Amino acid sequence: MKNPQLPLHFQVSNDLRKRLQSGEWGIGELFPTDKELMKAYGVSSTTVRRSVDEMVREGWLERKPGKGTFIKKQYVETLGKLTGFFDQVREKGYEPSSKLIRVDQVEISEFEDLGLEVFKTKKVFLIEKIQLMDNTPVVLVKSFWPVFVGKKLSEHDLVRRGTYEVAQQELGIRLEEAHQDIYATLAGPEEANKLGISEGAAMLVMQRVVYSQGKPYEVSLNYYRADRYRYRVLLNNDTIEFENGIIAEEK
Repeated sequence: MKNPQLPLHFQVSNDLRKRLQSGEWGIGELFPTDKELMKAYGVSSTTVRRSVDEMVREGWLERKPGKGTFIKKQYVETLGKLTGFFDQVREKGYEPSSKLIRVDQVEISEFEDLGLEVFKTKKVFLIEKIQLMDNTPVVLVKSFWPVFVGKKLSEHDLVRRGTYEVAQQELGIRLEEAHQDIYATLAGPEEANKLGISEGAAMLVMQRVVYSQGKPYEVSLNYYRADRYRYRVLLNNDTIEFENGIIAEEK
């Protein structure tokens, strides 16, 4: 494992993060002791403590005095691949589901500053839902589609199946690329209530436009709990790489 070009604690942290993401340990499970990690990685106690401290700061682990270190949570992670929340959560070995809030035809004028003008029409179809991972709310989604597509989507089970999955497998729509912006915000009363978090809690917002054959098929606004979601980009000197991973995203 050792790479002389990278600090040891960095290498250990990266490996532990991958093991956590793979589901090697479950939430609430006791994490290996420092001595066990020292033996497994062949490093000093200082290196192990630094690595574990980093995982605690990132929210993966939780120290309980007198009891040990425990797995705190799992994340949903989207890393440059146009897949839905359901696919990402399943890849992590967890159970995805949705709670439908609103499924209806709406006027574009009802939703300002969301870029819905890209549809070049006055009405669109809204699918608003809460996405859950093992029954824990992760993301509030407001997903807008052309009316004829949205109506067909609404005929399917959108509680147990992802919208992208239905669009591609049942309607034959090949979602080819997306343009998206990601930014930080604080939870307002609506987001806090629907996601079960405190008002003012940190959130990530993803605003996305999805295309098929050069035409816009979906505009979505996704409010993610910052404690359950990450977006990771891998960089080097020559290229930018996206690695698919759920610290779980969808439709």
